[in-house]
Amino acid sequence: MATLHLISRNLSPSDEVLTHIQHSLSANDALLFLAEGIYSSCFHLLTNYKLYLLNSESSFRPQVNTTISHIDYAQFVQLGVDYERSLSWA
Repeated sequence: MATLHLISRNLSPSDEVLTHIQHSLSANDALLFLAEGIYSSCFHLLTNYKLYLLNSESSFRPQVNTTISHIDYAQFVQLGVDYERSLSWA
């Protein structure tokens, strides 16, 4: 069952919550970074998964070197339809 993980927390590589997220991830899961989550410094540890960032919030985040798809609100809603469940991390 594919899960969309909603990350609204600023995660660092040493964050215990990141460890919990990594243990809960399955191959077809995706992560959407929102609010404080856009400032996370762990993107390089999650490159095996689909990563998303809302366009409306991406202007607040410095450019990162990993592949993150920038999406609008309509695409955000579509992700909610496409994934069988969602899990929020705050």
